[in-house]
Amino acid sequence: MEPGLYEQVADEGLETALKALVGRYQAQRLDEGDSHAVLAEHIAHLLTQALRRQPAQDRLNQQVQLCNRLIRVLSESDAARTARCADAAD
Repeated sequence: MEPGLYEQVADEGLETALKALVGRYQAQRLDEGDSHAVLAEHIAHLLTQALRRQPAQDRLNQQVQLCNRLIRVLSESDAARTARCADAAD
């Protein structure tokens, strides 16, 4: 296998870097059947980095606060989707 980025999610940062390599890379869309797993793994990696970067002083509290904010965002998104599905079912 040739050197490269395999199974790597092309987020905004990577997309910007790849634009400089016009014609020197191949990208494929995520398969909808397993996109949830690939994206969840990507988010887990980003979250791990963010948690690690929290200031040493009061680190655990900062990490918990960050996780709680993320959980709220996910809950709000899921609640909105659930509400739309319930409305459609009525």
